[in-house]
Amino acid sequence: MIRLLFADLRQNARIWTWTFVVATVCGAAVSSQFALLEGGRHAALALDDQDMADAAMSVSVTVIVFVALSALAVLSSTTRLAIEGRRPDIGLWRALGMKPRTAGGIIVGELCVIGTLAGIVGSVLAVPCAKALLPLLKSEQVMLPTARPTLAGSSAVWCAVIVAGTCAVSGWFAVRGAMRTPEARLMRGNNSVSVVRRIAGGLVRAALASGAAAGLIATLVVNPQEVEDIFSIVTGSGFAVLALVILLTPWVSPLVERALGVLGSRSVSWYVATRTCAAESGRSSATVLPFTIAIGLTGLFFGWKALGASGVTPAGMFALFGPALIVAWVGGVAVIAMSAGQRRRDGVLLVAAGAQERQLTGIDICEGVVHALTAVVAGLAITFGSLLAGAHIFQVDNSQVLSEGPWIEVGVIALATLITTCVAVAASRALAPTSATLAVLRAAE
Repeated sequence: MIRLLFADLRQNARIWTWTFVVATVCGAAVSSQFALLEGGRHAALALDDQDMADAAMSVSVTVIVFVALSALAVLSSTTRLAIEGRRPDIGLWRALGMKPRTAGGIIVGELCVIGTLAGIVGSVLAVPCAKALLPLLKSEQVMLPTARPTLAGSSAVWCAVIVAGTCAVSGWFAVRGAMRTPEARLMRGNNSVSVVRRIAGGLVRAALASGAAAGLIATLVVNPQEVEDIFSIVTGSGFAVLALVILLTPWVSPLVERALGVLGSRSVSWYVATRTCAAESGRSSATVLPFTIAIGLTGLFFGWKALGASGVTPAGMFALFGPALIVAWVGGVAVIAMSAGQRRRDGVLLVAAGAQERQLTGIDICEGVVHALTAVVAGLAITFGSLLAGAHIFQVDNSQVLSEGPWIEVGVIALATLITTCVAVAASRALAPTSATLAVLRAAE
């Protein structure tokens, strides 16, 4: 089984490429925090400053948690797309007599190997990445001026374990779904989900969303006079809004994309782009989710300044959320790149129906705009929700808080999202392998 695992991983390395890239970025982010933690603690303990040692520990652990959560959300999309491409292979294994549990174990084992290798490569990049973040932490007075990033061997091992575990967990549900699909459907490459599984998945998502909503309500009913650290309640409400919007994104994004289709109904390119995004809801929500996380975290962090928090600066933002934002951003580009084959196949069919090449380019740009606008709508929902929740907890006027909201910062990250999605979608078709196109043309003949 081990020999089959490595042989299959070597043969299908191209399918796992983008998952490995995202996992490597995650590994670099995690290992850089271990290096900063080690260096910050050594510098603080050398001066017998336990408070600074605790601060280094607190910041590093917080950043690692944010990176892990961001990577989990992003890798769940990349691994699902990769496993969808492996369904014929899994079906063949099953048809030849392999037990579903064994086939699933091979795929999960491949994810663990990919995560371990990514963690090792990320550890090599730990010190350079930590040096880039160190000036920000020093400016925020979280690290002493004498701190120097240092990565211990045990930290590199823990990094590999964390990244491997994140990859395995993120791909578990996709693997589990493939194991429950009949062999014939797997071999045909049928990615449709049965009604029972769709209902079960919807119920699980609804339960998680209900939990996030319950957490948000719990923060809103707190009496400010009875809480010593009221800002911790505000922080909890903000992250509850973030979790709620992320969980609802797969359901809401197709509705937003259909609504956007009405805005430019006279444009054929815009109509096709919006209908394609809405029809390919799984691929679309996977593309939107990473950028939603980036916009939402930006609005959430800078929104605290409107609520009276001190120390809310771009340096503080990047020091705390920067690694998680980079993981999410790379994940968004990865999802777009992994969908290039399907996008090119759709283009071939459009050409067969009479479309011209320049119209395909227009459709690509429109699709990037649709993804960006959907992410902006979700990000604004997080920003508005967290600001209104904070205003309610602090018992201040909503209009005052909203007028001082982080609209410039959110606008900048939204513009960056727009540019990234348009360029990535257009480039993904141009750089996609021609094998898928030739297969469609041969089928048409």
